[in-house]
Amino acid sequence: MSSAWLPRVALVLAATAVAVRAAPPEAPEAPATPVTSAPPPPAAPAPKPQPPDEPWVVVSSRPILIRTRSHPGTAVKEIWASGVVAAPAEDVQAALMDGEAYPRFMPYVKEVRKLPVPTTDGSWFTYQRVALPFIAQRDSVLHIWVEQSLGEGGSGLFLNRWEAVAGLVPSAPGAVRTPLADGSWEVRSLPDGRSRAVYRFVLDPGGSVPGWVADMANRSGVMSIYGAVENEAKRRSAERRRAGSGGGRPDAGGR
Repeated sequence: MSSAWLPRVALVLAATAVAVRAAPPEAPEAPATPVTSAPPPPAAPAPKPQPPDEPWVVVSSRPILIRTRSHPGTAVKEIWASGVVAAPAEDVQAALMDGEAYPRFMPYVKEVRKLPVPTTDGSWFTYQRVALPFIAQRDSVLHIWVEQSLGEGGSGLFLNRWEAVAGLVPSAPGAVRTPLADGSWEVRSLPDGRSRAVYRFVLDPGGSVPGWVADMANRSGVMSIYGAVENEAKRRSAERRRAGSGGGRPDAGGR
């Protein structure tokens, strides 16, 4: 397999772990593919435990600190990244929460939609599909929770997390279902109007992609993910400023 393949798919392999949306609509449209009658997973399960003695290994320190470690039950590694985003935390939160806008600003992401699966804890399910160069499309169903949202003026902490789940809707024709896509974002404000974002995920793209290739792609894709989120957050911040200067009261989502 040529090494030239890796940079072009790196972003999409990492991007499949971050598609979310802010909140379920009041009356969601039926998805293009039917939802199965299987009951949803139990509400708000505890995050999957990690062996306490498993060490993190620093693989990059600038401009984003990236650490990896082995993940039980899979050949791919868990990734932890921490970086500064040159945009206010409330606009970073708005960008991350608007998963249905990902096809506009996140390369290779083609579809993100909420599934009409009932929950009792405020969580929700989304279907997402990405179109990859050189290999088959990937799709997944994610169960998403928002553990904490930012307060007034970007105070406090934003924290969400997601887990891939089996079933609910079939894969798109020709697509490979991603077997593992768990992760989280943690965002807080910095004093200078920027924000600190911690991105943690483990992603196995499935199919015939070897684990070492997926690891290289996931690591190299982190920079592109941060760049895409930063650009979208900056756009929303500029919109919010324009709305404020025009006498209107900008909303909390920056849209």
